[in-house]
Amino acid sequence: MGYEDVRREGQRIVEKDVVWGDTTYGAGGMLDGKFDSTEITSGTGTTRSRADNVRLGVTFGFSRWTLDTSLSGRARSRRGRDDHERPV
Repeated sequence: MGYEDVRREGQRIVEKDVVWGDTTYGAGGMLDGKFDSTEITSGTGTTRSRADNVRLGVTFGFSRWTLDTSLSGRARSRRGRDDHERPV
């Protein structure tokens, strides 16, 4: 069995324009970023044949992984200037 949870958040003032699709985050603006990842695993296995340098067997298991990311800040789009939160 295994479990892993990684969460990161941060803010940064960008030095250059960042273009994401039809949205541009201008230089000097503040961007907020988020990354969340969770993984749960479970498994079992058996070894049928074993030698000094070879191992053969079968493993059965289950794994679930979730991922959530975002990038937000003040941006210019084709429609004008707006606050945007964009998926990464």
